[in-house]
Amino acid sequence: MKKNLSGIYLLAALFIAGFTLSACGGDDEDGQQPQKTTEASSGTNSGNGNGNGAGEGTDSGEGDEAGTYTPHDLEIIEQNFPDEEFRKYLLAQSYGSDGMITVEEQAGITAIRVETYKLKSLKGIEYFTALTSLRCANCSLTELNVTRHTALTELYCNGNYLRALDLSHNTALTALYCQSNTSLSALDVTKNTLLTILYCDNTLLTELDVANNTALTELSCSRNQLTSLDVTGLTQLTKLQCGDNKLTALDVTKNTALTELRCSRNQLTELDVSKCSKLELLMCGTNQLTALDVSGNTALSQLDCENNQLASLKVNSKVGYLNCPKNRLKGAAMDELLAGLQTRRTAQSWNIIYNGNEENEMTTAQVAAATAKGWIPCYWNGSTWQRYEGCDQ
Repeated sequence: MKKNLSGIYLLAALFIAGFTLSACGGDDEDGQQPQKTTEASSGTNSGNGNGNGAGEGTDSGEGDEAGTYTPHDLEIIEQNFPDEEFRKYLLAQSYGSDGMITVEEQAGITAIRVETYKLKSLKGIEYFTALTSLRCANCSLTELNVTRHTALTELYCNGNYLRALDLSHNTALTALYCQSNTSLSALDVTKNTLLTILYCDNTLLTELDVANNTALTELSCSRNQLTSLDVTGLTQLTKLQCGDNKLTALDVTKNTALTELRCSRNQLTELDVSKCSKLELLMCGTNQLTALDVSGNTALSQLDCENNQLASLKVNSKVGYLNCPKNRLKGAAMDELLAGLQTRRTAQSWNIIYNGNEENEMTTAQVAAATAKGWIPCYWNGSTWQRYEGCDQ
């Protein structure tokens, strides 16, 4: 009987040992012990216990480089969107009204417009990688990261306090408005070859390279510190505003599509617009021009060339507005100017004499000739423009 019991005990012990080995799994085929895999070590844990936050295991979107981003549902909380005003905007949208933005909803967000929100940060916008339009003008932003928004076609970030703007990843961009960022000292648009509109006025730019931006139709870079500007390759340009800089030369002979040119308050000594046959408006005041010929610009209707050193000004009969005080037009040069003016059906005031330091001269006979054509010569008396009677001294 003991022998039988001993046999039973032995069988039981062997059975228990075999079960234990099976439960442990043994060695794998190559002799290595299998690694234990957990959700935390995989790098996909949300980090907040509910699977909805930015998470410690996923890319949070911080940093300046485009990097990678693993989409996940986002709760509209301070952790994901630090700026309260930005959270208010998101909660006011249909996709954020429930306080959560799903992965599917993120993929459908192509436009964000927060101009009316007084936000200071757009942190969290990097999650919306499908953006094609971003309008965040006139906020209080000091930084803006759009490196992940490779589909972006229009960006309005004017009227902020940006010190830098990286657009190297935004190669689809066609319209950029970044003017009135008064701390922005550099702007690189060399990779944004699809740009058709660029406004970067009123910043601290000392140089602007637009050689690669041959699709531009509008360029506005006034009120900067530019000493040179090469637009010779911009043959589609129709509007150029580059006033209030330090330009000593401006070549627009290749810009035959120009309809509007504003280059006042520079240091230009000459300006050739003879090839700009479509030009309708020219403002080139406060430069150092000694001669200007727009007689061939038959589409030109508005001309402002005040405060130069013009001893010769040739116009065409299409000009309907002319402002040219503080120059050196007199005698035969004044006669030539009068001969080119159109005969108007309705009277038009003509600012010609400025009070003090005025070198233009207009005789009573020349005033009479101008009046006969419907032009009323005026002089500045220190407070208002008054009708000028001429001077025969």
